[in-house]
Amino acid sequence: MHRIYQLILAVAGFSFLSLATVAEDVEIYLINKLDGNLNHYCLDMLGFQDNANPEGNLQTHTCYSYQGQLAVDQKMPVEEVAMGKINLYSFDRCARINGTNGGSTIGLAECSDDDEMQKIMLTENGQLIPEAAPTMCFTSGTSSWRGGRDGNSPHQIRTLNLQPCSDEALVYQRWGTRTGVTE
Repeated sequence: MHRIYQLILAVAGFSFLSLATVAEDVEIYLINKLDGNLNHYCLDMLGFQDNANPEGNLQTHTCYSYQGQLAVDQKMPVEEVAMGKINLYSFDRCARINGTNGGSTIGLAECSDDDEMQKIMLTENGQLIPEAAPTMCFTSGTSSWRGGRDGNSPHQIRTLNLQPCSDEALVYQRWGTRTGVTE
């Protein structure tokens, strides 16, 4: 009986340890809601959720968490964001800047710890700054359009590219992480 009790405690301890090390998924969202009619804008892959294009660029798009869960093409492990990597692990892709100048887009590539174009820090003030372009910030576009094939979807889209970090552009450059809907 004592042996069974030890086995139960060992299994429970292992289960607790496993749960403690499970990554928490987050979405990266634009702090300023702008004209977002559903739930702010999030970093998002081109295409629709499971059918997103792992070879395309990132955009800003309505966050899907208003539907009750994080979308596969918007979620990433919070600890990797904290370490400077935007890892859309459901597609085995990481964000990678396509250049270091203003207007450069943000693409996707196989994740690599050695690729400095993938090292992107979320600063204390909410700016996403690539290590390879320390004066540039991830910047949402200034105008939006409706999603869907016919343009009648309630979902909204904006471009995403690098622009010089500035106080004047903070409304398009301040990002946060969250696990679900916030107001």
